[in-house]
Amino acid sequence: MYFMVPTILIVWLSQCTSDLQEGCESPQYLELGERETLQCYFREGFLGVFWYESKDFANDEPVLSYKDSTITGAGYKSGELSIWPNGSLIINNVSIAHDHDYTAIKLDTLDDDPFPHTVNVITTVTPKQPFPVITECGNEHQFCLRSLHASSEISCSVDDARPMLELHWFERTTTADKKIFTETNVTSEGNLIYTSRITTKSNFNEDVWLKLIVCKVISSPPLLQRMESMILVQRNDRTLPSSTPVLKYFEKNTKSILLCTDKNILFLVWSKIRSPRDFQNIAYAIFADYNVLEVLSEYFKLDSTGSLVISQVQVQHEGLYNCVHGDGVHEDVKTYEVVVYVSPDSVYPVVDECGDEDSCFLQVDFAGNLTCLVKGIRPEVDLEWTVVDKSLSGSITFENKEKLIKDNGGTFDVSLKTTYHTNVGYQNNITVQCRVSGKHTELFDLRRNINLLFRTGNVLPVDESKPRMKLWLLVLVVLILLFIIGVVIWKSRDIRRYMDTRLKKTECDEESFNLQTTPFLSPNQDWSAKRRTFINELKRKYENLCAKVLPIPYISDISFRVDEVFINSGIEFLPSSGHDSWERLESYKSMFQDSQVQSKRIIIEGFPGYGKSTLLLQIAYDWYHQASGSPLDDVEILILLPLRNIGSMMSLFQAIKKLLLPIDTQLSESDIRNIVQSCSSVVILLDGYDEYPDKDSIVETDVQNIIEMNLLQECKVILTTRPPHLPKNLSSNTKRLRLLGFDENSRLKYILKSVTKNQDDAQKIEERLKTFPILKDLCESPLFFAMFAHVPIQTGKTKDVQFNSVTIYFRYIVTCFHTHMQNKTKGKKWRAKYQQFESNHNSLNNVAFENLSKIEHEFVSGKEKLIEKFGKDFYEFYVRIGILREEEVITTSDRSPVVQNKTEVRFYHRLFHEWYAAHFLASNIVSTENTKLLTKHPVAEFPDVYRFACGLDRGAANKIIKYLDNTGSKNFKLLCLVERDGEVDNLIKILGKECAEDVCIRNDDNILKQKSTLQLIKIASHHKASHIF
Repeated sequence: MYFMVPTILIVWLSQCTSDLQEGCESPQYLELGERETLQCYFREGFLGVFWYESKDFANDEPVLSYKDSTITGAGYKSGELSIWPNGSLIINNVSIAHDHDYTAIKLDTLDDDPFPHTVNVITTVTPKQPFPVITECGNEHQFCLRSLHASSEISCSVDDARPMLELHWFERTTTADKKIFTETNVTSEGNLIYTSRITTKSNFNEDVWLKLIVCKVISSPPLLQRMESMILVQRNDRTLPSSTPVLKYFEKNTKSILLCTDKNILFLVWSKIRSPRDFQNIAYAIFADYNVLEVLSEYFKLDSTGSLVISQVQVQHEGLYNCVHGDGVHEDVKTYEVVVYVSPDSVYPVVDECGDEDSCFLQVDFAGNLTCLVKGIRPEVDLEWTVVDKSLSGSITFENKEKLIKDNGGTFDVSLKTTYHTNVGYQNNITVQCRVSGKHTELFDLRRNINLLFRTGNVLPVDESKPRMKLWLLVLVVLILLFIIGVVIWKSRDIRRYMDTRLKKTECDEESFNLQTTPFLSPNQDWSAKRRTFINELKRKYENLCAKVLPIPYISDISFRVDEVFINSGIEFLPSSGHDSWERLESYKSMFQDSQVQSKRIIIEGFPGYGKSTLLLQIAYDWYHQASGSPLDDVEILILLPLRNIGSMMSLFQAIKKLLLPIDTQLSESDIRNIVQSCSSVVILLDGYDEYPDKDSIVETDVQNIIEMNLLQECKVILTTRPPHLPKNLSSNTKRLRLLGFDENSRLKYILKSVTKNQDDAQKIEERLKTFPILKDLCESPLFFAMFAHVPIQTGKTKDVQFNSVTIYFRYIVTCFHTHMQNKTKGKKWRAKYQQFESNHNSLNNVAFENLSKIEHEFVSGKEKLIEKFGKDFYEFYVRIGILREEEVITTSDRSPVVQNKTEVRFYHRLFHEWYAAHFLASNIVSTENTKLLTKHPVAEFPDVYRFACGLDRGAANKIIKYLDNTGSKNFKLLCLVERDGEVDNLIKILGKECAEDVCIRNDDNILKQKSTLQLIKIASHHKASHIF
C-alpha cells in the first residue's frame, strides 16, 4: 500500500485547539461500587465550589463546600464525598442512592450571583459479558454460522446490566439495516440490575440461502465493549446452490488460492461438496465495519478478500468447492473442481530400450509389441500410440491395447502396451509417438517419438507387376510435388512474418519465446494473447493502486486518485559523476524526454516524506491512463515494485507474479520472463532501495544485477532511495536525480489544490508558516507541510497554536492522532484504556530505540514479536490509529522455492519512529549518569532523536547539549537549545555573541551541518537579526 500527503481538510486537527467551556457535563454515568468523579471544569482562581444533592440549592445546605482550599460539609465528614482541586466532585463508593441530580455552584468573588451547574447522575452496572450473546452462537462467540430451518427461533440477551438495555434484531444488507419483528422480555432483581432478552424467527426469502441477522444493543452509555453480535444463518431445507465447476489444477505441496468474488459483498460461505445435500462448511466471512474471517477446518485459511487459501495442497484436498456470497439482497455462487497434480518422474514417456532423449531409434520387425510408461504422475492419465506423419496413418495399425495402472498412494504409474502391424512396402522406417491423451492433455503435454527401423531381412512380399509399379511411381511424384509446394508456402510465410516484425518495432518478438523451456505447455500457445493478458493485468493493478491513495493512514474510507493530489515539485539532476553542482529539471517527465538525463539506469534520491513513492505512482498512472502526449506513449510494459516487500532471494519475475498479478493469473514465471525479455520497450520502477532487505547481501540477487546492468540491459530502470543509501557498483551510465521537496511555489500549488481555492486564504497559510521558521525545514516534506496547512487558520473563536519548536509541533500531531481515535471509541472503560496507552508507551519506546541502535538500523519488526512485547490490545490500538502500519512481505530462499508470507510492522513515517526512540533516550539519560546511550545513534543520521529528546525533557536536553559541545556540532546544538526552551529568543541572543564571523556553507560539510546552518540563517532572517549574519 502506498501513502502520501493529505489532500482533504483535516477537521480532526481542530479538535485539539477548541477552548474548554466552564461547567459540568450532564448526564454523567457512574459505576456502582466504584470510586467515581463528577467531571467539571472551572478556571483557576475561583473563590469556592459548593455541591448540593438536588436542584434546590437555594433552600438546601451544600453537602460539600470547597473554599480557600478547605473542604467542609456533611458528605465530606462522613467519608462519602471528596473533591478535586479543579472543583470536580468525588464519590468514594457509588451506590443506588446517588442516582439523582447534583448541583455545583462556583463563585469567583463573594459578590457573584450563583450560577447552577446541574449534573444528572445515572448509576450503571457493566455486564460481565463483552457483547450481546446470541444463544445459538454460545457465550464465547460474537459471530457464528448456523444451519437452521426457515422458521427456527433465535434469541439474544444481555444479563445483569443497569440501566435497562434496549435490544433489537436487524437484517443486514450492504445498504442498510432492516429492523425485523422482535419479542422482548425484561427481568430485574429488585429494580437494581436487569436482564434483557429478545427472540425472532429466521424467516427466509425464497431467493436466498444465507441471511445475516444482527442483535444490536442501544444504550447510553455504551456499557458493552462491542454493541452488536451477528449470526449468519444458512437454510437447511434447500439443496446447496452451485454453478458449473471451474477446473483448477494445483501442484501438490504448493499454495493454492480460490477466489470467491471481486464484487462488493457482505458475506460468503465456503463449502466442500460431496453431493448437493451432503457438504461440509469449511469457512465463512462477514465484511462489516470490521471483517470477520472464520475457518472451520484446520486445513484452510481465508485471506482479507475472503479467498480460500490452502497453504500446502495435498491429495485429500481434491474435490468440489463452493462459495455462496451475497450482499443481503442478492446471492451468487462460484464452484471449483480442484485437481491436485504431480509432475511425472520424467518429462517424456518411458519406452523400453530408449534413453532419456525425446526421440529414439528402434530396430524392429514389421509386427510386434510396443510399451510406454509414465511414472509418478497425478492425476491418472490416458496414453495412446499414433503415427507422427498422418499421411502414413494407414500403413500401421495398433491393436490389443492394454492399459495398466499402479497406485503408489497419491501418484500413479500408467503404462500402455499395444500390438502393431505394418505394411510399408519398400519404406524401411516409420516414426510413431506415445503421448498423453484425454482429459488432462492441457496439463501434461507429454510425448515421445520412436523411429521404427524395420529389419530388411524381414520385408513383406509385394506384387511387382508393372501396373502397380506405375501406381507407386505416380504416388511418389505427387508426394514430391506436394512437398515442394509446402516448402514454398512455408518460406513465403516466414518472409511475410519477418517483414511484419520489421514494420512493428515496438511489438514483442513472439518468435523469440523458447518453447523448449516449458515442456508441459503445448507449442501452439498464443503468446500474443499472453502478452496482452500480462499488460492488462498490470494496468488493472496500477489502476487499483492509483485510485486508492490514502491521505490519512487511519481513515481508510477516504481515498483519492494519485493525479488528483500529485504536485510536480522541484527535481534536480547531476550532469556527471565528476560534477559537484546539481541542475534543475523542468519536470519529472524529463526523465523520458530530456537528452541530458536519458539513460537506461536512473536513481532518484529523496528524504523521507519527499514524495518518491507518489512520483512513481504518478508515472504508473501516466502509463496505464495513456493520456495524449504522455512521454510513456511508446512504453509497452511498465513494472512497479516496492522493494521492501521483496524478501530474500526472490527473483524479479517471481516478485512480479506475486505482487502485481491477480492470484488466479494463468501466467507462469517463465511466461513473464519471456514476455519482459522479448519486448523492446520496458520501464521498471523499483521503489525504496533503502528499505530493500537484501541491499547488503553478498549473494547475487536479481535486483542487484539489474542495478549493475548485468540483467535486463535494454530495460529502462528507475530506482528510488533515501540518501545516503546509494547502491554499490553502479553502472557508469547511471544518472542521479534528487527531489527537492516543497518550495514556496509548490506549497501554494498544494494549498490551492487541496485546502482552499481562495488565493487570499492560501497566502495566509503560507504567511503563517513564515511566522514559525523553525518548521520550514520540516515542511519541505510534502507530508508534514500538508498537516501544517490544514491546522485551523486564526478566527475570532480559535487561536493559532504557537509552534515555536519542532517538538511542540510534533507532539500536537501525535495528540491529534490519539484524539481522533478516542472520539470514535464508545465505552468509558475503553476510552480510559486508550488514554492509558497514549500516556504510557514505554514498550513502544524501547522497541523504537533498540531497532535504531542496531548496526543495520532496523525500521521493521515482526508482528508476532511485537504482540508478545506489547500485548494484543496495545498493539492493535497503535495499528488502528495509524502510527504503526502492517505490510505483507513475501520471501523465498535458496533452500526452498516455496513462497512464504509474513507480516512486517513499521512506523507510518520515520519521524514517528524517532519520536518514540527520543522518549526512551530522554527518560533513560536523565535517570542515569551513563552517557553511552548518546553514542548508539549517530547524530548526523538521526538528528531528530536528539532534537525531540531535548524538547521532551530539560534535564535530558542539558546532557545532550553538553555532549554535542564535545562533538563539535555547534550549529546543531543551537537548534537543540530551541527545542529545550520552546522559543527562539534565547537563540537570537546566543547567535549575536557566538556568530560574529562570516558564515560559510561548504560542499564537503556533512548534511547535518549544512541543514543546521541553513536553518539558523532562516531563523535569524525572520527575526531581522541582520547583525548576526
